[in-house]
Amino acid sequence: MRLRIHRGTREIGGTCIELESDGARILLDLGLPLNANDLASTPLPNVDGLSAVSASLLGIVLSHGHRDHWGLVPKVSPAIPLIMGKATESIIRAAADFVPDAVALNASHYLEHRKPIQIGPFTVTPRLVDHSGFDAYAVEITSGGKRVF
Repeated sequence: MRLRIHRGTREIGGTCIELESDGARILLDLGLPLNANDLASTPLPNVDGLSAVSASLLGIVLSHGHRDHWGLVPKVSPAIPLIMGKATESIIRAAADFVPDAVALNASHYLEHRKPIQIGPFTVTPRLVDHSGFDAYAVEITSGGKRVF
């Protein structure tokens, strides 16, 4: 398993981490940087499959409902599966009419505390955490005998 941090190490917000294993990939968050002027002028990270569909990009796991973790999702193909908590989906949907450039997101799978999800070669085990964003998860991901938390 290989990990690449695209955004979020030298700034607050805009989190985007790519994991690759056996030719398959997932993203952890796809956030709008806090210092972004607007969605339209903020480029997507250089990740294959965000601008044009790629079969190797299996999904985007959203840790919680703050825009700096999901805010760039409206710019990507709706064909990319989204994985998030059920309450996170409800909160984002309810807020969509009030948040600039927001959309009502649809999850293909829901994160549930300590319930593993298999996404290609990745086993994603969410762990509910205390955070100002309700329904926030840290994730443990295993693949190819390696683990990242």
